[in-house]
Amino acid sequence: AGGGGPRRAPRAARERGAAGRGAGRRLGGGRGRDAGRAGGVRALGAAAGGGGRPGRDDRGDPVIAGRHRESHLVARVGWLRAAVLGANDGIVSTASLVLGVAASGASGASIVTAGIAGLVAGALSMAAGEYVSVSSQRDAEQADLRLEARELREDPTGELRELATIYELRGLPPALAEEVAATLSRGGALAAHARDELGLDEQRLARPLQAAWTSALSFAAGASLPLLAVAVTPASAR
Repeated sequence: AGGGGPRRAPRAARERGAAGRGAGRRLGGGRGRDAGRAGGVRALGAAAGGGGRPGRDDRGDPVIAGRHRESHLVARVGWLRAAVLGANDGIVSTASLVLGVAASGASGASIVTAGIAGLVAGALSMAAGEYVSVSSQRDAEQADLRLEARELREDPTGELRELATIYELRGLPPALAEEVAATLSRGGALAAHARDELGLDEQRLARPLQAAWTSALSFAAGASLPLLAVAVTPASAR
């Protein structure tokens, strides 16, 4: 019995040491898991823009944590309209031109030359027309913005009440409408009035240069179809 005591003492010490190390590992693992969860929370907060507010990507669209990025097609309306009109005009006008020249009995080289001339002239004409047309729209938008900016300087209280009335007509309670109007005005009164009173959105503002080159390129693409068709058609088929 006297010899067994000293042998049991080291074994008990080893067991207590192993238990301590296991608890340390469990505690360290818990701290690691907690740190991982904390890092995930910080990552989500950074993706959301911090402070619980949604962040913005490079195009200004909201980025919400845990959701896919929404890309709407309304931003394409400006150049898409010019592209459709340009392509349609290029096909119809160039086809009419080459058919008229071909009906006169001209040679194939003359028909192709007339088609190329029509393509170049039509592309330049469409670009100039779109630039002038969209520039007039842009001038009207800028005139409205200047008028609104002057009204904000002269009567900010009345403009704030007008903005709140707009939100009330959209279904917000009066108190909430006033709070929303005041909050948006602090972030940019002119931008709030432009968006909600004038209906001017940054993605849909008139861009004359964009409309001009889009119209010219789409006209050239559309005009190339009848031009290529008449170029590859044998003389006997004309």
